[in-house]
Amino acid sequence: MRINVPKLMYQTFQHCRLVRSNTDNCLQVLAVALTMLQHSTTFIVPVPRSVAKCLPHDVAEKVSVIWFPPIHRHDMIHTDARPFLTLASIATQDLQRFWREEQTQPIRALGYALHNLHAFVRTPSCFDRECYFHSFYIAGRYWANMSPALQHQFCAVMNLSCEEAQKILSDQEIQLSSLSSVGEE
Repeated sequence: MRINVPKLMYQTFQHCRLVRSNTDNCLQVLAVALTMLQHSTTFIVPVPRSVAKCLPHDVAEKVSVIWFPPIHRHDMIHTDARPFLTLASIATQDLQRFWREEQTQPIRALGYALHNLHAFVRTPSCFDRECYFHSFYIAGRYWANMSPALQHQFCAVMNLSCEEAQKILSDQEIQLSSLSSVGEE
C-alpha cells in the first residue's frame, strides 16, 4: 500500500491530541512510513500491507494513495524538510514509549505541538519560529519526559541551544504559575 506520509503525520498527531484508542496503531504505521521515507525522494512511500492494515479504516482512506499519479514538485522532499522529518521520527518513538507507559498528558501535548508539522514538511518556508513558540511551550511542559534526542531535535528546529530552551521553558512555567496564583488571591 502506498501512503502519503504528510497526511499520515497529520492524522496520527491528531489522534495523539485526542488519545484515541487506536492511536498506537497509527504511531506504529507512521514509524514504518517515516523509516521508508528516509530512502525516498517523494512523500508517497510503500508500506507493507501487513503493517498498513493496522490503520483505522477512516485514516487509511485519507492517507492511502490508490492511483499513483506522475510525481509533481509538491510531492518531492525538499532538503529543508529534513529537520521536520527528523523531529517527526524521534517524536513518534517518544510517543510510542508514552503510549506503552500510559502517559496521556505528554501524548496530548506532543500531538498538539506536532499536528501542523505536516505543513512544514511540505513547505518548509512556511515555518515561523515565533508563531511555533506556542506549540513549543505546550510540548515543553513535558520536557523532562522527553528523550534527550527529542529535546535536541526540538532545539534544532527552534534554533535554540538546549540551555536556552530550558531557560525559556522555565521562565514560561514561572509566568504561568504566577498567573494562576493571582486568581487565588
